Amino acid sequence: MYPANRAQSGPFDSSEIELPNGYLDFGAIRLMATPDIAIKLEVEEATGRVVALTIERGGSTLQVSVFAASKHEGIWAEVLDQLTDSITTAGGAANTVTSQLGTTLDAEIVMPGEASRKIRFLGVDGPRWFLRGSVTGTALTESSDAAEIEEIFRSLVIHRGDSPMPPKESLEIVVPAGIITPPRPGL
Repeated sequence: MYPANRAQSGPFDSSEIELPNGYLDFGAIRLMATPDIAIKLEVEEATGRVVALTIERGGSTLQVSVFAASKHEGIWAEVLDQLTDSITTAGGAANTVTSQLGTTLDAEIVMPGEASRKIRFLGVDGPRWFLRGSVTGTALTESSDAAEIEEIFRSLVIHRGDSPMPPKESLEIVVPAGIITPPRPGL
């Protein structure tokens, strides 16, 4: 289900790699900052909690979220089945594909009142964590763009932490220090 070479080629666990300079620390996710990407934080309205990072490069978008998993069992197979059921029940199409990242899901999602949308779901089970990604844009049709997005996905470093957590609970994503300056009073 997951790439057999994950520990060598990524996505990495923070215990497996020494981070060089240039990585941004988003708490559970560490990302190499490069000038050709734009990063957005996806915030859950009800709680104000950051639940995902959206990374844009060229005409492609990669959105990633990370979750706790058990020591002994990954959750990608279960998530893959749930995604497939949800998409097909809503009238969309979903096909599993074996790729360099293991099993992925190419889907066409039906949006009520809108045109359908193509998306690729990625999932990687790591040591006590699960990384889920979704890809849209030119990476779905252009091999060079797909390779660039895969490179970004594989370069991610996950920091699970030692706190016990139930499987599928979101790991904390935070805004890196110095990225966003709080507003000053009176401005």
